[in-house]
Amino acid sequence: MLVPPEVPNPTFDRGCWIRLSDGPDFSGQSFVVVGPAELRAFDLATIARFRRRVSSAETGPRAVAKLYSRENFTGTALTMGSSARQAQVGRAFGASHRRVEALRLSCKD
Repeated sequence: MLVPPEVPNPTFDRGCWIRLSDGPDFSGQSFVVVGPAELRAFDLATIARFRRRVSSAETGPRAVAKLYSRENFTGTALTMGSSARQAQVGRAFGASHRRVEALRLSCKD
């Protein structure tokens, strides 16, 4: 489920989410994915423009996220635990992989 960042949502309030921002240090525009969720490719019109521009990410208190540099959960993977903040996603992937192409989001009980 995609949730606009400022809209109250009971599912979002349960803490299983990831917020992806197109600016470094959590700046710029963002969108939230509420889990559990699997996005094999960032091909939805709403988020396709973000795939090359995801610069920072943060997870909710019950979320565990895995970001992938290639579609279908392949390529370099970056795992983010609960309440994690990654201010420079591209740096975490390394010089050769600077974009997020897929995402797995699971929820802790």
